[in-house]
Amino acid sequence: MHGKLKAGVALVILLFVGLFGPYISCAADRKAVINLDVRYRWEFQDNFNQKYYGKKPPQGSSDDGFLLQRIRLICDLHPIENIHFSLGMQDSRAYDVALPDKAFYKPGLDLEHNPYKDYCEPFDTYVEIKNLLGRSLSVKAGRQTIRYGDNRIFGPGQWGNTGRYIWDVVKLSYKFSKNFLDIFYGANIIHDPHSFSLNYRHFYEGLAFYSHFLLPLDTTRLYLEPFFARKWNDHKNYKGEGTLPGEFWSNFYGFRSYAELPYGLDYDFTFVWQRGNLGDDDIDAYAFHVLGGHTFRKADWTPRISAEFSYASGDDNPKDGERGTFGGVFGARDKMYGRMNLMDWENLRDAQINLQLNPAEKLSFKAELHKF
Repeated sequence: MHGKLKAGVALVILLFVGLFGPYISCAADRKAVINLDVRYRWEFQDNFNQKYYGKKPPQGSSDDGFLLQRIRLICDLHPIENIHFSLGMQDSRAYDVALPDKAFYKPGLDLEHNPYKDYCEPFDTYVEIKNLLGRSLSVKAGRQTIRYGDNRIFGPGQWGNTGRYIWDVVKLSYKFSKNFLDIFYGANIIHDPHSFSLNYRHFYEGLAFYSHFLLPLDTTRLYLEPFFARKWNDHKNYKGEGTLPGEFWSNFYGFRSYAELPYGLDYDFTFVWQRGNLGDDDIDAYAFHVLGGHTFRKADWTPRISAEFSYASGDDNPKDGERGTFGGVFGARDKMYGRMNLMDWENLRDAQINLQLNPAEKLSFKAELHKF
């Protein structure tokens, strides 16, 4: 299936280039933009590392300081109207990390999946065609990041040095008024610094539908975002509570609703129900997130206070063949459950309060307090 996916995405790209190549070569008004993003971050981990908690871990050190480097170079080309090409590269490196690369080896993949290192890989390399058939319909095929809403359901996970989810995917989008319907199929890449990603299999495959609707009311603007996702890996390396390994597949059904209300109030609510199989286990799990906030629009620095609660179910019986642990969808975790990037939307209760200040148009401060 993964080989078919690579061949399919490559075929789509070659087809688009073949169809529109003559127009590109003779375009008189070419527009190209080059973007360079360089990020360095020094981290110090005390009493834990990326794989273990506590003192004296089996690998690495629980008292470790290291430097992370990430470089992204992207060239955007708009040769003619409604045609967009992007060609990009990401290079992620880590210096003086005590945890060895082999600690990130995953037997089920027979590869490393490294959150720190991945050298000279394609990034944001795709072709996009807009206004297909004279309508607000577009298709985007190639390597790309996918994000919606608050990144909780689909998000790239930018805090991680290599990025949590980078996709080889084909996405079809339809926009009408201020609403949209998106459907896509693809798979996320594996971050193995010792292998080039186009030469090996992907991690999870995904088929998803995400929508966004504005429901205008008399006193507010209410948004509703129904979605569905299917996530699977057909390699029979997954073990549940039993002893027989098997495949993994999972369906997610959910929606997000949010609005800015009168008097500076706002809310945000997301719910997801998960069904599927992990090895010989049946998955039946759920998760939700709820937030309420208030913005003091007439006060200096426009302060905003908010409170939120994130919940993801766990498993209450490790021997009944039923997996109750919510496994997330394809979402980020860095913005939601603390910047240390330790927690995930899995077996979680996270009560949170926030204070945000905006002293200038492009300057803001935010403080968060979590209780996990």
